[in-house]
Amino acid sequence: MSIKDITHPRSCPLVLIEWNDSRRPIPEWLRLADAGEWTSVVCSSVGWLLYRDQDVVVLAPNIGDLDDDEALQTSGVMQIAARAVTKITRLIEGESIFAWGEPSSASYPEHVEVQPPQ
Repeated sequence: MSIKDITHPRSCPLVLIEWNDSRRPIPEWLRLADAGEWTSVVCSSVGWLLYRDQDVVVLAPNIGDLDDDEALQTSGVMQIAARAVTKITRLIEGESIFAWGEPSSASYPEHVEVQPPQ
């Protein structure tokens, strides 16, 4: 499937991707004798899996205009090198934990206040 073939986000699985990334460059001079352990950064990202092949995994965390297939759009698209991906977990839609105006069975920490949109 090509990204241009996507007509609705429901045709793309919602996933959690775990992947490795490089660390930020160390800007100052560093004596090699003082260097610690060299490690990569373990990352997690959630979104709709738009595309995947042997080179790249394309993830969209935001999708808009869901009610208009002709205007369907996305923002924040990530292109992750496939060789950096360690795990892809499909997220299955379940019971909604919150909807404006409806009681929720979800428990939130007491210090979190959620306000409906104005």
